[in-house]
Amino acid sequence: MRNVLMGMLLAVLASVTPAQDYPTKPVTIVVPFTPGGLTDVTARLLGAEFTKMLGQQVIVENKPGAGGRVGAKHIAGSPPDGYRLLWGSDSSLVIAPLLYKDAGYDEKSFAPVSLGASTPFLIVVGAGVEAKTMQELVALARREPGKLNFASSGPGSTLHLTGEMLKAAAGINVVHVPYKSGGAARDAVLAGEVQMTFLPISVVGPFITSGRMRALAVTSTKRQAALPDVPTTAEVGLPGVLATGWVGLVAPPGTPPAIVGKLSDTMRKAVALPEIREHFGKIGIDPVGDTAAEFEAFMAAEHKRFKHVIESAGIRVE
Repeated sequence: MRNVLMGMLLAVLASVTPAQDYPTKPVTIVVPFTPGGLTDVTARLLGAEFTKMLGQQVIVENKPGAGGRVGAKHIAGSPPDGYRLLWGSDSSLVIAPLLYKDAGYDEKSFAPVSLGASTPFLIVVGAGVEAKTMQELVALARREPGKLNFASSGPGSTLHLTGEMLKAAAGINVVHVPYKSGGAARDAVLAGEVQMTFLPISVVGPFITSGRMRALAVTSTKRQAALPDVPTTAEVGLPGVLATGWVGLVAPPGTPPAIVGKLSDTMRKAVALPEIREHFGKIGIDPVGDTAAEFEAFMAAEHKRFKHVIESAGIRVE
């Protein structure tokens, strides 16, 4: 019995000691997209703070390809030691596995660490669209089914799925027009090629201020401080249209809970820093920093919600 107890004690110590010492070498955070976007910018801002807090260099490595699937699949198959992590997004962590059978991973292929930040979308129209309110836009779409178009950043993107949510909630027929990026979708609305799209404040804010675009609603449960006069979707009678773009930290499956916990604690401390909150505010995103359990529950809810949207709309991608 004594030998058994001693063996159990040694096993516990063996699992705890690496976590207590972690990290003992540089940590790499993989961003599954190209440099310059919000995912990359937020990763670098937080990576600098992680370096200070963990006492080891935190390196941000861009590993783009296949809409984020290349980087995500890479981390899903990495050693579970906490030294290679993924700064994933709604599209790469939740939506892609639902749309692509060959993704090579699903939402359960990771150890959730913490939701880092999120941003709602504005439902925006071009200045030439006659609708001045969300109610007027819905009425216009009902009068002329199939005439209005909405732009997205590509088939199966979060923007595309947000449009499908609106169609279902409002009972309207508007046509999806995919573009290669959110910026291209914005430019299409500005040029009058399409009538509407769904984008973060950081992408469309200046054009709303200048009058070249009009924001009709925000896809969140509360109004945004930067645009306090823009109502929420619930306030305009569309409570089911809730959508956010988000980014969060995940580790390979099987990463020791103590390491996950240490990283989660570090995230919460980092996003609470005044300088981080200021930086995030300037680019129109809200810092979060929740626990691993909360992030896991959030991802499960997102999976369920987007699965319903994809199946209801019959979305297929090749």
